[in-house]
Amino acid sequence: MSSYVDKVNKLHATYGSTNPFELFSKMNIDIRYLDSGDTFSSKQVKGIYKPVIILNSLLKEKNERYFILAYELYFALCSAEVSEKDAHLFAKELLEQLYIDTYGHIPSTAKELERLYGLPDITDASIF
Repeated sequence: MSSYVDKVNKLHATYGSTNPFELFSKMNIDIRYLDSGDTFSSKQVKGIYKPVIILNSLLKEKNERYFILAYELYFALCSAEVSEKDAHLFAKELLEQLYIDTYGHIPSTAKELERLYGLPDITDASIF
């Protein structure tokens, strides 16, 4: 079993959810929105005790916000340096489990995860 699956399973067992919004809430990590045009999608800022996640307000109504939060969650969980690829793969596992938790079955295509949660095409090498 991959370390990503292990992390997702541990989150699910600990917090009873794989929804990144619920996980951040249960972990007492704030999510804030900032009206910043197209300058960024998200940023993680070190708070005094916990990080704060800042999302571009343009994402409020976009499904892409799920992927971005899942991606940021990996960085919040890991104390060591991690790669962009690791964060993408973790986000994919988390959102795949969210789909299973929500719909009761594995997504039939990757397009389902793209449509519902804004997961980028993971076969696209340019995202790594």
